Amino acid sequence: MYNSAFSSPYLTSIFNQEQILVQTRNVLAGVSLKTGNELWSHNVPAFRGMNILTPTIHQNLVFTSSYGGATFGFELNKTENSWNIKEKWKDPAQGYMSSPIIISDHVYLHLRNRRMACFNIKTGKREWITSKRFGEYMSMIAQDNLIIALNDRGVLLLIKANPEEFELLDSRKISDDSTWAHLAVTNNRIWVRELRSLTVFKWGFPVDTDLPISTIPFFSPETLTR
Repeated sequence: MYNSAFSSPYLTSIFNQEQILVQTRNVLAGVSLKTGNELWSHNVPAFRGMNILTPTIHQNLVFTSSYGGATFGFELNKTENSWNIKEKWKDPAQGYMSSPIIISDHVYLHLRNRRMACFNIKTGKREWITSKRFGEYMSMIAQDNLIIALNDRGVLLLIKANPEEFELLDSRKISDDSTWAHLAVTNNRIWVRELRSLTVFKWGFPVDTDLPISTIPFFSPETLTR
């Protein structure tokens, strides 16, 4: 617990230079993919070095959030071969284990206090934070303006990425076991690693129905089947 880094590396290209975005126990850094040398770095405060979630990037803005620390937007710039990183904004909200999703200019994040929040990544403005709690952990996958999220209690949620308010389109309990592993999606199948098994769900609207698509629940037994 005191000597390990939990965050996963993130392959990206910044100012046309491929690099690996990494977050150690207390340092956020960019590492050259060719040489392995550190290109830039910045300290990230965290309780007992528990930087767990995977940071992400939008244009030249790096987003991260730390346990016992805060939520940050760091601005990266480059002049010839010289890199510069500075803290552009900071919010007292704390992330935990759940990695963020960026859609357009907004970040959607499950916080340490188990609530969902939305930030404007350019300004750091907190657009909203939910009063409802959604479990200790949440893995998220996005396509267009939709987010599929699975919390540690086996509840699957479909969230519309809306910076004006939290918009939950549907939810369904799909497992009685703990679901701490990150969910995966391939075409119309959702892969869920439960505590004791791997379950695959097929997602599709029923063919034989007279109801308009807009009235059919996304995660009904007819649309989400094992």
